[in-house]
Amino acid sequence: MYPEGWLIDPKGKSLLLFQKDLTTNKNSGSIGKWIAINGSPRVFKSRKKASATEAITRWIELTEDGWRRVDMQFEVQAA
Repeated sequence: MYPEGWLIDPKGKSLLLFQKDLTTNKNSGSIGKWIAINGSPRVFKSRKKASATEAITRWIELTEDGWRRVDMQFEVQAA
């Protein structure tokens, strides 16, 4: 299972968006990085492809380092 959703850093300055790739299998997706302003994504920085294993590992590491899940749905333009 691929993790999906937003994580925000402890200082509230960066957001990561974990998305599974709906055009392929369940074991791939991407992680997008955004600059956050007032807790919302404002400036797209980068995106990298990640397997489910890589994404799960990264999600766990980040949450253990103080990143927290953001349950809001943001309207972001495709980058």
